[in-house]
Amino acid sequence: METVQTTYLITDFSNLASHKWRIINDGVMGGLSRSHLQMQGDGLAAFRGELSLKNNGGFASVVNKSPLNLAGYSAIYVKVRGDGKRYSFRFRTGSETEYHHWVYESRFDTRPGEWQVVKLPPAQIQGYLPR
Repeated sequence: METVQTTYLITDFSNLASHKWRIINDGVMGGLSRSHLQMQGDGLAAFRGELSLKNNGGFASVVNKSPLNLAGYSAIYVKVRGDGKRYSFRFRTGSETEYHHWVYESRFDTRPGEWQVVKLPPAQIQGYLPR
């Protein structure tokens, strides 16, 4: 009998070199926001940044470029310690060089200084085709 895997850990940040993480801020379109990803030990990382609305900016992000096969999974869980602000979790099917690929987004609110596990079930993940 084949065992069905029920969970898949995308990353625990214990080795960032094994993943293709990179920062993408609004500077790609002339904005002035800044951010960075810093290892915290024990498999944790901290994403910090400052948003600027100058020059039509206003976003900061960290992206994992490692391919994932999430076929057959029914939800995504994100463990975060927030600052009370709203965040967005996104992933795409296919590669960013493919013209027709789906991008999925789910937004969630955080509680200042508290750890929380956010469940992003497919019913709450909004899909759209980028233009």
